[in-house]
Amino acid sequence: MPLRFKQRILDYLSEEFHVAPTSDVLCKALRISEDDRLLFDEALVLLSDEGLLSRGDDGRLRLPRLSDQVSGRFRMTSRGFGFVIPDHPYREGDLFIPRGNTGEAMTGDRVRARVMRDHRPARARQWRDGGAKQAKGDRRSCFGRITEIIEQAKTKFAGTLVSRAGVWYVNADNRDVVAPVLVRDGQAKGAKSGTKVIFEFILRPEDDYAGEGVIVEVLGEAGRPDVETQAVIAAHGLRTQFPAAAIKDARNATLAFEAIVKDGSKGLRNREDLRSLLTFTIDPPDARDFD
Repeated sequence: MPLRFKQRILDYLSEEFHVAPTSDVLCKALRISEDDRLLFDEALVLLSDEGLLSRGDDGRLRLPRLSDQVSGRFRMTSRGFGFVIPDHPYREGDLFIPRGNTGEAMTGDRVRARVMRDHRPARARQWRDGGAKQAKGDRRSCFGRITEIIEQAKTKFAGTLVSRAGVWYVNADNRDVVAPVLVRDGQAKGAKSGTKVIFEFILRPEDDYAGEGVIVEVLGEAGRPDVETQAVIAAHGLRTQFPAAAIKDARNATLAFEAIVKDGSKGLRNREDLRSLLTFTIDPPDARDFD
C-alpha cells in the first residue's frame, strides 16, 4: 500500500533543506527498495493529487505554500507569542503567531488563522514578541492572526483560590494561564482563600486582558497530596472509573504475579531476585513506584 510511505515523505520534506530533492534523491534518502519503488511513486502521485506535495518545473519535490488561511493546533509560549501547527505540513513550517495576535486561544486548541506575509528581507523583519528565533528560508516569511477557535482543548482548569482586597482570583496551575483569573463567586461553594478549586472560563484571557472564570468544584486545601491528585485528574479529564473487564484483567495480572512469587525459584527463573538485599528508597511505604 502506498499509504505507508506518505507520512515518511511528508516528514522528510518538513525538515529544512537548502535544495529540494528530486524523486530519485528522496527515494534514496528514505532507503526505498527497488521492490517498493512503484508503491513509492504511487504515494508521490497521491500526495500531489491531495495538494500536499508540489513538483516544480525542475522536477524537485516541495511542500505546498501556505494559503490565506490555515487550521491546526495552537501552541503558546511563556512570552505570549505562539505557533499554529498546521493539520498538514507546509513549506513555511509552523505558522508564527506574534504576541497580540493570539486572541483567546490556548495551547492545544484547534484554531483557524489568517496568514499574512512579510516580503521584507529577513534582516529587516522585527517580530513583536522579541524572542522568536529566526529560521532559514521561508520559515519566517509568514505570520498569522488567530481568527477562530474551532475546538477547545480544555474546558476545566485547576488552581488555588486567593482573595485580594475583597476581590477573588484563582491562580491557575496551568502554565498557559499566566495572569490570575477573576472569579465573582469565590465563596459561593464554601471555598476560602488557599482552597484548590476547579474552574471554567467565562471569558478566556486575551492578549493583555485577564480572564474571568466560575468555580465548578471545590477540592480542598491546596498542597495536600490527595487534593493535588484530584486537581490533576479533574483538570486533565482523566478517567477514574473503568470497565469491569479492565478491572478483571488487572486483578488477574496481580494474582498471576502472586502465583509466580509463591512458586519460588521456579517462578522467578527469568527474574533477578533482590528481596534479600537491603534497599533504601526515598519514597514512602504507600508509594506506587520506588526510586
